[in-house]
Amino acid sequence: MSDIQMGKMVYDKRNKMIWMRIEADVVNIGPISGISGMVPTEKGFIQVMGYSLRENYPNYESIFQSVAVSVSPEPGLTYKPKWSDSLPSAVTGIDWGKVMGKAIAGAIIGGIIALFAALRKKKNG
Repeated sequence: MSDIQMGKMVYDKRNKMIWMRIEADVVNIGPISGISGMVPTEKGFIQVMGYSLRENYPNYESIFQSVAVSVSPEPGLTYKPKWSDSLPSAVTGIDWGKVMGKAIAGAIIGGIIALFAALRKKKNG
């Protein structure tokens, strides 16, 4: 995989999700596009990813989004906002944007690798 480009994370207040788009080139597959929808929970987050060949992505984007929006954590895991959420990183000492960005990037790259390894195996099998 090469030329990985991750878009900016955007919080969707209505659906209480974090969205991020990604594009990459995958060897023997070609250019791909995808979207990741993340639902914050009290224990971390639930991530749903959808990818397709870049040329087909416009046909699948709304389907990928619908699948991600349908995810709902158990009531006990639903994220409950805290007063510290609004504190700047200078006060907490933690830049959550960077922390989450690295965690999400790792999960997305791992997901893409697994998906295309399975596709390659199916193609060669």
